[in-house]
Amino acid sequence: MEIIGKCDGLPLAIKVLGGLLCRRDRNHGVWSEILSNSTWSVDGMPQDLNYVLHLSYEDLSPHLKQCFLHYSLIPKNVVLGYDTIIGMWISEGLVLQCTKGLEELGEDYYKELIMRNLLEPSIEYVDQWHCTMHDVVRSFAHYVARDEALVVQGRQIDISNLHSQKFYRLSIQTDDEVEWNLLKEQMSLRMLISVSDIKLRPGDSLGNFSGLRILCINSSNFLPLVDSLCQLKHLRQGNMMTDLWGRWEALDRFTLNGDDDEEESNEKVERSGHICSSFGRPSELS
Repeated sequence: MEIIGKCDGLPLAIKVLGGLLCRRDRNHGVWSEILSNSTWSVDGMPQDLNYVLHLSYEDLSPHLKQCFLHYSLIPKNVVLGYDTIIGMWISEGLVLQCTKGLEELGEDYYKELIMRNLLEPSIEYVDQWHCTMHDVVRSFAHYVARDEALVVQGRQIDISNLHSQKFYRLSIQTDDEVEWNLLKEQMSLRMLISVSDIKLRPGDSLGNFSGLRILCINSSNFLPLVDSLCQLKHLRQGNMMTDLWGRWEALDRFTLNGDDDEEESNEKVERSGHICSSFGRPSELS
């Protein structure tokens, strides 16, 4: 009962703590260690974030921690299946190489996050194909990743932060149009996800993001960027689409979706020499 008391009667905290305890031996000594863990009294935690989440996070393996933080960067209204999520983890080198195949091990990571109640399978899909993340869990993950990742949602965060700090991952879901010129300053990006309209100027390209491994852009005016995709030598996964209501699907390839003229789209894709189009046959990334 002392452990439950640490949850302050919050259902989410009780669920997450249960997910942690189910991974431990059921004996008094182990549970006493959890009760006396120093994480319960860590300083600096925002008041709206529960210490149980921190305790559960600290119990994860290093690679699983990174996968958990990575998942939190997917915009809330974007539906991605576990196969695509695992592909993203692999693209960024977050899945530890071992005797198992990377996809199989990535699926183990995914299932463990579910067992720990850090991810919640959506009842709209079978076989845990798509999961959601509770807002409080997501906020905690954003807090932990704040030095390496920037998440812009609605108008909660001043996007001018892009001027003052360098990030490895950027996730944008804002009501405002995003100036591409502002994003270009983030030359260290490994992942860029945007479901906001992007304002482009003549000459704008992807050339500044030489280390980019994951690129997902949902904008009605992305075509000028396609010509520069060939400059992304490390790109492993991504999607660019003009259909705001379409579902993103990509795994170790680049898909181009939308209602644009098929001939024009394929022509741009051919010139890039680096991606595949949903209108044509996939080609391998270099």
